[in-house]
Formats: sequence, C-alpha cells, structure tokens
Amino acid sequence: MNRHTNKNRIERGDQMSIGISTVWVIGGVFLAMFAQAIMSFINISLLNQPVESENTSQIMDIIGQAPYMILIVAIFGPIIEEFVFRRAIFGEIYEIIPGPKWVAFFIAATISGLIFSLAHLDFTHMIVYLGMSYTFSFLYVITGRIMVPVLVHMLMNALVITVQMFAPSLEELEGQLQFVRAISHLVLF
Repeated sequence: MNRHTNKNRIERGDQMSIGISTVWVIGGVFLAMFAQAIMSFINISLLNQPVESENTSQIMDIIGQAPYMILIVAIFGPIIEEFVFRRAIFGEIYEIIPGPKWVAFFIAATISGLIFSLAHLDFTHMIVYLGMSYTFSFLYVITGRIMVPVLVHMLMNALVITVQMFAPSLEELEGQLQFVRAISHLVLF
C-alpha cells in the first residue's frame, strides 16, 4: 500500500496515527451502520423498494452452497472494492477536481458511489450502496489511510453475513411480531 509512487492528495496529506485510525475503524463501523440504516429507511419508506437486497440474497445462497465464499465476501471482496472504488476511482477524481475539498469530495464520492452501486447489480438498493460509498470515502479522506475503509468494509460484510446466517427470516420475525401484538392486545384490553 505504501510502496506505490502514484500517491493522490489524500495520501500525500496528513495521515492519522495507527491508534487514532483504529478508533476510526471502530467508529466507522457504527457510522456505516447508521448510514446504511438511514439509506435503507429512505429506500424502503420513501422510494418503496423491497426490504431484502437481491445481491445479498444471492451471495447468501452461494455461501450456503460453498462456505469458503465467506472469505471472498468478508475479506478479499472489501480489499479489492476499496482499492478500486475508493483508492483508484474516488482518489483520482478527488485529485483532479479543482476548488474546495468538499466539492471534490461530493463529486468524487457520487461518481465512485454510483459505479460502486452499479457493480453490485442490485438496482433497487442503489441508494444504500451510494450511502456506503460516501461513508467509506469519508473515512479514507479523514484518516488519509485506505486501510480504514477496507477494515470497516470487511467488518460490515462480516456483520451482514453473520446476521443473515443466524437471524430469523423476515417471515419468522413477522410471525413473532403478530404474536406479540396479539398477546399485548389481550393483556391491555
């Protein structure tokens, strides 16, 4: 990561220490979860898109048939995606946009985020992928280290896999919710 000579203005700038970057990784997971929750709310409530991601469902089906794919999804995928979408695409666009850094950030994050969402081939959840792209790009710029969004992306993917593997299905949750409503109705009335 540090051996290449083609450093963009993010990498030529100040980098946070390893300790502070570690704090940003931990905080970044919460930031990413918050961004994902907001974007999912907008996607479902305002844009009337489905709750379940087609991409996530397909990946979970593949993992069910080939468990070693967890390594691809939780480790190798985030490394490749962050180097392509944040380091290469976002970083290079951010480098060439003149003017205030916030303008360069918005343009670069939007373009790389749209490409990031298109690459996932889940057009009903594009806004969620765009939100994640803004989050990962922010972490890259604020810390000056590509490893911060890489690690946050890894942890987010691992979290999604864990929840998908061990959480009840939406149908089971709906049934449990109806049961709780029925019991509370009996108790309260």
